[in-house]
Parts: sequence; structure tokens; C-alpha cells
Amino acid sequence: MKKGEGVAGTYQQQVEALNQLSRAILSNVDLEKIEKLLVEEIRRILGVAGCVLFFPDGDGLLEPRAFSVARRGDPRGELSRRRPKVKQGISGKAWKTRKPFYSNDVAHHKSGGAGIHPVLLNTNIRKILSAPLLSNGDPIGLLTVGRTSTEPDFTDMDAELLTNFGNQAAIAIKNASTRQTLKREQEALQRRNRELREKEKELLQSNLESKLLNDISNIVNSSLDFDEV
Repeated sequence: MKKGEGVAGTYQQQVEALNQLSRAILSNVDLEKIEKLLVEEIRRILGVAGCVLFFPDGDGLLEPRAFSVARRGDPRGELSRRRPKVKQGISGKAWKTRKPFYSNDVAHHKSGGAGIHPVLLNTNIRKILSAPLLSNGDPIGLLTVGRTSTEPDFTDMDAELLTNFGNQAAIAIKNASTRQTLKREQEALQRRNRELREKEKELLQSNLESKLLNDISNIVNSSLDFDEV
């Protein structure tokens, strides 16, 4: 897939660009590369100032797994330190309803910015669109994109575009995650088999040594019996 400057000029061009991205991630088996490619290309294609890919961590928090922001510096430390509640604010509404949700005035939204990651807020982003990644109808993650106050408002078309793409992304992420899990299990099984073979060798060696000692003992005992006679 070719990379370029800025955002695709029309809705149809954005659709085609996201279709190309879908094909690219569906053919990839590396989960980390898929996540990184997702946020970088979505930010470019949609012309947004920031994009974060969240996954629930099991404790009711969103864990930022990949991000792309249009500013200098590396906010990775901030990403790892602070995580908004899954069920709060704009992201929480998208998570609970399993539908996209957006606000073009975060500062005056009733959530007051709750559920929006500090990385987005600290880059002067004031317009947020969040869409769930659905697998069999259940959310497995969230894609959240943001624009500054001077950039165009999000529309229902943007929400539809991100949602449709999110469904494709969910398939790729689920497949890559499954392959990754199977690979880890296979590697663990291989390690276990190597350990068992080593134990078997040690046991065989121990048995041989025991047999040798037993044979020597028998020979010595036989010699003593002969001397007594």
C-alpha cells in the first residue's frame, strides 16, 4: 500500500484507501505490526491529528496498545502511566452501545473529556470519534481518533467509515492474536518435550550407572564367597 501526504480528497478515496489497508492487515500475521500500521494509516487516511488503539485490560481500564499523533516527542511514557476507564465518556459510550460515538466539542461535552486519553487531550485535540472493534457482535477493542479545534468536524460518514473499517480490523487482530497464542503454546510444548527428553536421558544414564554398580557389587561378592571356600 502506498503512503502519501495528507488525507484522501473524497469519501470514495478514503473508502478505497481503507480497503487497501484492510487487505494489508488481513495478510499480515504479526500482531504488533498490524496494530502499528492501523493507527499510522488511519491517522493519515482520515486526516486526523491523533489515533489510539485501545484494548480492555480485564480490570475495567483501557490499555493503549498503539498510537500515532501529529506532534514531536514520544508520549509513550504517558500512555503507559494513565488509562481511562472503559465505561467512561465518549469511548465508554461506544464500548457500551457497540456503536460509534463522536463529539465535536469535547470541552463542553457532558463527559467533560472523561474516557479520553491524555495523549489526545494534550495535543490540543478537541474533537473525538471512537468506534468499537467488534468480533461476533462483541467489542474487543476501540479505535479513537481526534482532531484539533481548527480541523473539520466529524460527521456520520466519518463514523460509518471508521466503524466499517473497525470490523475488518477486528478480524485481522483476532486472527493474528489466535496465531500468536497458538505459537506460544507450540513453543511451550516444544520446550516441555525438550525437558522431558533431557530427563529421560538423565534417567537412562542413572539406570545404567546403577546397573554397573550392581554388577560390580555382584562380582565383588562372588569373589569374597570364593575366597571363603
